Amino acid sequence: MSDTDDKTFLLGCMGSIALFILLWMITGNPILAFFIGLGTSGVTLWYAKRKKTEQNYNADKQLYDYLHDVKDFKVSDYHISKDKKSLIAVDESSQKVCFIDNNHGVAKRVYSYKDLITSEIAEDGEAVTTTSRTSQLGGIILGGMVAGGAGAAVGALSANKSTKSEIKAITLQITVNDTRNPVYYIKFLYVVEAIRKNNPEYQYAIKQANHWHGLISVLIRRADADTQETKQQELVSAVASNTSREEPPASIASTSVADELVKLADLLKQGLITSEEFSEMMKKLISQ
Repeated sequence: MSDTDDKTFLLGCMGSIALFILLWMITGNPILAFFIGLGTSGVTLWYAKRKKTEQNYNADKQLYDYLHDVKDFKVSDYHISKDKKSLIAVDESSQKVCFIDNNHGVAKRVYSYKDLITSEIAEDGEAVTTTSRTSQLGGIILGGMVAGGAGAAVGALSANKSTKSEIKAITLQITVNDTRNPVYYIKFLYVVEAIRKNNPEYQYAIKQANHWHGLISVLIRRADADTQETKQQELVSAVASNTSREEPPASIASTSVADELVKLADLLKQGLITSEEFSEMMKKLISQ
C-alpha cells in the first residue's frame, strides 16, 4: 500500500475499535455493538475507497489534460506514475518524448529521440537494467577496444543485478540531454512495506516498467542508428574527397585522428566493418 492507503487503513481500524467500545457502552450488548460497528465500518471503508478512486481519477485526468495542452505533440502512448506525480508520453510521428512533472508545480518538457541518453530500471534505488546511447560514449568504446577488446567497454555499461526478494519501489530513470532537468523518474511501484517478487502487484509493476524501458530503449537505439548512419556517410564522403585530391580540404585537415578513430569504432560496433578492416584503417590513421 502507498502512504495514503496505509494511513487510511490504520485510521479505519482505530475508528472501528473506538466505535465498538462506544456502542458497547451505549447498548450494553457486545454482540449488537459488534454488528452495528461492523456495518458502520464497512460503509466507511467503502466510502473511503470510493473517495480514493475519485482522487486517483482526478489526478490522472489533470496530468492528461496537461499533456493534451502540449503543442505539436500527438500522443502514441503514455503512462502515469504510481504516485500520480509524473507522466511520460511518446509521439512516434514526430519522434518526440514528453515528460510532465507535478511534484512542485507543473513542469512540461518535450525532447527529441536524440536527446535520450540512458534508460534504467531501479529497484529500491539499485539498477536492474540499463540502456545507453553508444554514440554518446564513443571515447569509452574506443578505449575499451584499445585496452583489450570490446568486452571491457560493455562491462563498464552493465548494471548491477538486484538480489533482493522483497521490493518497495520500482522506478524508471531516464537521462536526457538537458542541463536544467537531466534526469526524470517514473515510479511504477511505491509501497510502504516491501512486497515479495511473486506478489501480483510487483509482477504488474515490473511488467509495466519493462514495457516502458523497452520502448525507450528502442527509441535510443533508433537515435543511435541515425547518428551512426550520419557519421558513416560523413566518413565515406571524407575518404572519397581525400583520395580525389592531393591536399586534404580544410574540413578534413582539422579533423583529429582521435575523431576518426571514434568513427571507426562506431562502424565496427555496428558491424559495418570487420575487425581486420578496423585494425588496418586504424594503423593508416595513426601513421599519417
